[in-house]
Amino acid sequence: MTHADDALMSSSVDLGALQAKAREAMSIEDDIANRLELVERDRQKLANILENELPKLMSTAGLNEFGMVGGVTVENKLRTFASVPNSEKKPEEFAAVLKYLDTHGAASLAKRYVVVELNREKKGIATKLLRHLKAHYKQASVEVKVTVHSGTYAKWIREKLEQGKELPLELLNASQKMVAKIKRPGKQEGN
Repeated sequence: MTHADDALMSSSVDLGALQAKAREAMSIEDDIANRLELVERDRQKLANILENELPKLMSTAGLNEFGMVGGVTVENKLRTFASVPNSEKKPEEFAAVLKYLDTHGAASLAKRYVVVELNREKKGIATKLLRHLKAHYKQASVEVKVTVHSGTYAKWIREKLEQGKELPLELLNASQKMVAKIKRPGKQEGN
């Protein structure tokens, strides 16, 4: 027996009650996991209805918008989806997007970060580093990172398309499609 077992034996705590409480906790964990699975399935069903079924039915009926009893309106909206390719997993695609942004007046979308690792005792070097890094502080390990915020990127693409500009959507890892948006009276907008 362990010290913990000895303590349990000498205490007035009922071992059966402890086990029952542990089983209750496990049951609750299982219930939560099952509910989360159901929520995820429902999210997928909702996305399919809003992104595929409703837009297709509305298009077939020749409708961009319709109203329902109770003030609910449903409208088809063109949405732009874009994501920047992962710079580590798809470096060529990421480089192609950066080149496109650079050559089409959107270089400011890309943020460049320089990460410098120095020993603790070298913290004073950081302020001088910008001008003299390679010449004077070769002991520094330098990594350059470039990122593009996905929301800003998608907005830039949407704005260009709204202005009538033709963009290489496949190169830019972007697409557009009609998505149904349901508006309920008295509720904030959302899908």
